[in-house]
Amino acid sequence: MKDSVLFFGAGASYGSDSKHARNQGLLPPLGKDLYNALKSSTLTDAWKRIPEDITPIFSENFEAGMAEIMNNDIKYIMTHELLMETALYFAQFRPLKTNLYYKLAEKIAINKWKGSIITLNYERLLEESLLIHKVVSVVHGADTTEEGEIKRAPHAIELCYPHGACHFSIGFAKEWEKEPYRPNSDIVGGAIYQLIHQINIIECYTKKPLPYVRRLPLICAYEPDKRPLTNNKLIIYQHARLKNLINEAKQIIMIGINCNFADAHIWGLLAETQAKIIYIDPYESQIDKFAEWAKSNNKQEKTNYKLINKNFNDSFKEICNLVGLN
Repeated sequence: MKDSVLFFGAGASYGSDSKHARNQGLLPPLGKDLYNALKSSTLTDAWKRIPEDITPIFSENFEAGMAEIMNNDIKYIMTHELLMETALYFAQFRPLKTNLYYKLAEKIAINKWKGSIITLNYERLLEESLLIHKVVSVVHGADTTEEGEIKRAPHAIELCYPHGACHFSIGFAKEWEKEPYRPNSDIVGGAIYQLIHQINIIECYTKKPLPYVRRLPLICAYEPDKRPLTNNKLIIYQHARLKNLINEAKQIIMIGINCNFADAHIWGLLAETQAKIIYIDPYESQIDKFAEWAKSNNKQEKTNYKLINKNFNDSFKEICNLVGLN
């Protein structure tokens, strides 16, 4: 259905494959487990060097810990390294044929589906699944590095990344790793790339062929304000598209999205939409929080939402039916 929007959060990616795949580390963690995952990963160094006075904050609340680093980065000078390693960490995840994103992409390709997808996730399990099935992801504000593959693809849909993701990056004029985070900094010039292949994503964050430096990842930090490393056209475009997609949709299917109402750039838009919202989550606490939010919000009529207390796997067929992917 053209007027349908699928909206994925971390819970969807975490539950997109079997428990066995999750136990093998083949799926990204939930936010509550992210600090330990980054700290213990063989792909990271800076995450192992978090100052001792901040580690208890991270252990209790990842977002609060990241905000503490960013707000005091003149002292720590770690934000750029931490976010680069975060991008590198999320770039490792690949979809298996058993993955629900893989199965969804197959249905999208077969049905030539014309809907849109919003994702808050930093990995690209969904996007790579689409690429495997020759469906191109159109992301406003980003150029792509593999034009040939884009031109050959028979089908395209829009993906919206309000928080960026691991495969968006930009060239930087100098060694940025040891620069402190500055909340009002802007990127001037240079191309913003959407990197399609995993090898290209990894190389842009690990290789430094002179006279160039490693590329800068365009992801928003996992902290209360979801701040990007620097002001850039990708995040500006994506926030604009987020607003348009939510405002223009007739139905929005939310899968695995935490009811973090402090994210006003998301929940404020959802409060204003006339679309029917189908909220899917396996945890009753989240279902109850959403229901309370919807009932207390003047813009959300009681009949204008539906609750499905299931995980991604158990609701997969119902999701497909809701958006016309039979």
